[in-house]
Amino acid sequence: MTLRVSNEYAFIDVVYRQRLPVLMALSLCVGLDAGLYAQGVASRTVSIGVSVQVEHDARGWYRYEYRLTNSRSSNGSIWFVALDIARDADGVQLTDLGLVNGPRYYANSSDAVLREFGSEIVRVGVDSPPGWFAGVGQSRSVEWSAPDETPLVGPGDTLAGFRLESYGLPGFRSLRAEGEVNYDALPIRPPVDPTDLDRYRAELDAYVAQGSALVSTIGPTAPPADAQVLLKRIAAYGERASQYGWIRPGIGRSLQAKMGRALGALARGDSKTAVNVLNALLNEVKAQAGKGLSAEAVALIRFNTEYLLRNLDVLPGKPHVINP
Repeated sequence: MTLRVSNEYAFIDVVYRQRLPVLMALSLCVGLDAGLYAQGVASRTVSIGVSVQVEHDARGWYRYEYRLTNSRSSNGSIWFVALDIARDADGVQLTDLGLVNGPRYYANSSDAVLREFGSEIVRVGVDSPPGWFAGVGQSRSVEWSAPDETPLVGPGDTLAGFRLESYGLPGFRSLRAEGEVNYDALPIRPPVDPTDLDRYRAELDAYVAQGSALVSTIGPTAPPADAQVLLKRIAAYGERASQYGWIRPGIGRSLQAKMGRALGALARGDSKTAVNVLNALLNEVKAQAGKGLSAEAVALIRFNTEYLLRNLDVLPGKPHVINP
């Protein structure tokens, strides 16, 4: 028995993936022969690569399109993908005006999550690869899943079409991909009685996690309402992007120097100098796109800096804050 999400109400907490095997174990544990299980099953491993393209739509929001590759070294096929969209405590509340979801969006369950946790989530419109479904989960994430009749992302395969629309600015996010689990061949001793369920659930969770991969990518975030805080965040993005190899070392030092000068100008109340320096930063980013900067690095620095410039109050004596 291989279980995948196949109905909307199971999707909210991926019930079929986690809870149903435990409920089945509970119903069967009385009189179950604990020696009858798949001993010696090979470890499941999933290794993934993710690329993302970000565009700024003329209507004001950002389009994110993800391309997921399951490494040839994996021995599991991917059926479930989740991207963190939790809103930071200092992030402004962003609208969802005009955002559209695709035809395979779990509207009822996602709406229930948004009613309860909407203030903690960056609002998005979601679309899916052919045959896949999507929605917003209780883990404050966008979740895509392949139902039983849909081909998975097997070892060596690549799948595009994981799409988002959001007013959220590009920032670092975690993406998790999960391999399919064959519950008829679990290398886990079934529970012998109800008191053994906690042990079984812990081992099941560990086995599911073993077949999952967690990577850093970029996705929509809610910007802070303070200009200096946002500029410090952009500088941190640049440093982290350099660590990932998304920015060549010499270019990274030049960009950090400009952001340092702009931050110093803002701290002194010299908004006009800050604007001039940030425009020079943007020119360098655009000139180095595809050369010294990857697409992810360009999206992080360019779109956040453009947002900062659009919203920075440059009048003398005014507070340097971002207008929500």
